[in-house]
Amino acid sequence: MHEGSEEMEILDLMDLLQFTFSSQFVEKWRHRYSTSFVENFQRRLYLAMEDKKPVKRSSLTHYLVKKCKYNEQIVEDFYDAIDIEIYYPVVLRG
Repeated sequence: MHEGSEEMEILDLMDLLQFTFSSQFVEKWRHRYSTSFVENFQRRLYLAMEDKKPVKRSSLTHYLVKKCKYNEQIVEDFYDAIDIEIYYPVVLRG
């Protein structure tokens, strides 16, 4: 991989995370999912960043479904809407 493109990917990920933790992210998705849902997603991602450990998608789903009591289909719809794959390496497949 070219060093310049690797730096761009890191900057893109940092921009993505900055937006994800912002009130604009909540505002964008709260009408479709709910403020509490979006904030719980942010909270779990923040904890992963604070721990300096990526979170597995399955662990994130477990948190939202089992701990926060959201419907699994809603969680999957949210993942599709935000394109959860672009959060790699913060959110790992599996």
